[in-house]
Amino acid sequence: MKTAARGRPYALARAAKAVAAGQLLGDGLGMWTWCPIGAAIQWLTPHGRQVVARMLEASARVAGDINADEWEDWAALRYNGAAIRDCAPLFAEHGVNQVSPFLDNEVVTACLRIGAGERRRPGVYKPLLAMARPDLPGRLTGRQSKATSRRCCTRACAPTTRTCTS
Repeated sequence: MKTAARGRPYALARAAKAVAAGQLLGDGLGMWTWCPIGAAIQWLTPHGRQVVARMLEASARVAGDINADEWEDWAALRYNGAAIRDCAPLFAEHGVNQVSPFLDNEVVTACLRIGAGERRRPGVYKPLLAMARPDLPGRLTGRQSKATSRRCCTRACAPTTRTCTS
């Protein structure tokens, strides 16, 4: 996380050097980084690497300093929005009405009003859920991952799972 603390302009300049040298760049498996450089960089010609490195250097000079949490929020929003948009033709072809309530402008705006530090806490899965909905069972609000909750939550799934605990 040291790289994140140094800011985006520093990370872009660092990435430019790595690209020019044809080197991989990342802070380790599963670690967040401003600008990861993957194995595909090694496929570029030396001229191609120089072009990409110059683009990164130019971005580093004009990139404003932005909070890493805020950057990640917007990157995730862009990624999920693009995924939904890209799947729309597939869903339409099969007559599926695609609905994405968590990408609604009002929902996104409300979520982004809450600081990342309040939404993410080490060792706590979805900390706001328990505060917003104290009526939910502890098995939902206290779990640490999706994999640890294997029980069915609605009777509607009983025909497919053959078991239902609600």
